[in-house]
Amino acid sequence: MTNPRLLVVGPTPPPVHGVTVYVRMLLEASAVRDRWDVVHLDTSDRRSLENLGRIDVTNVFLALRHVAEFAWRMRRERVRAVWIPVSSNAPAYLRDAFFILVAHASGARVVTHLHGGGFREFYDRAPAAVRWLVRVTSVRVDRAWVLGEGLREMYHGLISSDRIRTVPNGVPDPVRGAPELSDDRYPITLLHMGQLSVAKGVVELIEAARRLRVDGADVRVVLAGPWLNAAEETKILAAIGQSGIDARVELAGVVTGGSKADLLARADIFVLATSYPYEGQPLAILEAMAAALPVVATPRAAIPDTVEDGVTGLLVPEGDTDALVAVLRRLANDVSLRRRLGEQGRRRWTRKFTADHVMARVVEALEEVRSS
Repeated sequence: MTNPRLLVVGPTPPPVHGVTVYVRMLLEASAVRDRWDVVHLDTSDRRSLENLGRIDVTNVFLALRHVAEFAWRMRRERVRAVWIPVSSNAPAYLRDAFFILVAHASGARVVTHLHGGGFREFYDRAPAAVRWLVRVTSVRVDRAWVLGEGLREMYHGLISSDRIRTVPNGVPDPVRGAPELSDDRYPITLLHMGQLSVAKGVVELIEAARRLRVDGADVRVVLAGPWLNAAEETKILAAIGQSGIDARVELAGVVTGGSKADLLARADIFVLATSYPYEGQPLAILEAMAAALPVVATPRAAIPDTVEDGVTGLLVPEGDTDALVAVLRRLANDVSLRRRLGEQGRRRWTRKFTADHVMARVVEALEEVRSS
């Protein structure tokens, strides 16, 4: 018997960010392909992260091309279900709304997957016409997926709770087994991995490290990942230069494969003091947990569903540098606490956030629309 067709709509790397990585993982998952005939509409914009959410000539051209191809494929192909990583900004949502409406009109089941935590804020602040469009499209969504239980409320009043499912992110093992933590390894390495921007807490981390150094703590900082844009690079480099600890800050660039594994193995504490408005469930946090690193983060979006405060890591309020310094000082001075949090994080990743576990959850959630 022929499997029903699943049309996956979304971008693939490059650039590397949560949605592109997830789409690639979904397309390559044998567990999904065993149950579905998976086809792909690639909506990639191969330019840098700076172009996300922006309107320019290239973005408009790409959007028009993608909606035309989508309409053609829905007309010509027998698609049973469509998976769409829905956006949280007006220009991109207009495109996503077209996908939802055309798929629904074609008789396909519509599955949206929200990969960020800013959808409610986007909806509440949007012009009346955009809010109307969100409501019109929401009633045509068969299943709305979110990354964590705490994000279900973003759809309050838009999509009934019985149509919302929690389908989290997941990552393969980046280190092939958790590294052993040395009791006498100094300096203590504070690792930030992911987008380099002010909103991701990079400047706060530099300031916290400066204050720890003034207090006598032997710490260093490693920043790994792409710059969001040139303006953010300028701000962060200026902060590093003004901190007086520039010799203790390493810019590792974008790391993958063995280089990422080595970086995680050399780190002692993972730090993501994010206030990024589009934050969802950062893959870097999952990779840090898989590498048995204690995680220090803010309780934004799905992070509290991922990091158990006091069990696998420590959560600090957004923008509270004093709290960040206090938590990092505590961890820097207590190797047994670092080890305990890291080991528990590795166990939690093994139980819930491996690539295999997450794709099994995808298959389970897709079965609902397959049988409906």
